[in-house]
Amino acid sequence: IAGSLDRLSGGLPAWNPGGVALTKVDATTWQVTLTGTEGTQVEYKYTLGSWEKVEKDGTCGELGNRSVTLAWGADGAPVVSDTVLNWRNVAPCGN
Repeated sequence: IAGSLDRLSGGLPAWNPGGVALTKVDATTWQVTLTGTEGTQVEYKYTLGSWEKVEKDGTCGELGNRSVTLAWGADGAPVVSDTVLNWRNVAPCGN
């Protein structure tokens, strides 16, 4: 995941496509746990480690940045769930 992660806790890099890796949960699910101050807005995109391997929309078009504003739920642990439809380097968008 790459984005304005430097706004979060932990000294994360800003817009480094290989700087923060997700952990594989199962065949189709990956996760990462990040922390920050309530009210912080973060923009981000998913990559496979480089901008040559960035997420694409359902027709292989460019996507705008995703965004989230941190807001704590009843249990203090907000969850963001996203779906990546395509990758730039994987069929049908790439080879």
